[in-house]
Amino acid sequence: MIIVVDTNIVFSAILNSSSKIAQILLYPSTDLEFYSTTQLLTEIEKNFNKIKKLSGCTETELNEIKRLVIKNITVIVGLWKPLRWVLKKNTW
Repeated sequence: MIIVVDTNIVFSAILNSSSKIAQILLYPSTDLEFYSTTQLLTEIEKNFNKIKKLSGCTETELNEIKRLVIKNITVIVGLWKPLRWVLKKNTW
């Protein structure tokens, strides 16, 4: 199953790594494929200090959590077609 991951979902998973959504992103079943755009990475970096403050983590801890949460997400670079069309056609 293909799942398009929203930035808010990733923020939530980073802030609460024991939540159900975080566990799905951290330990996905083999039939799940996660996708997002480069905007996800941009938004995480843009809001890094806010996430750090809310989480109470050190910068090192937060970077590790971020790395673990996004490692199973395929980031699509240079997407010029609507994402729903790309995923539907399954062509890049």
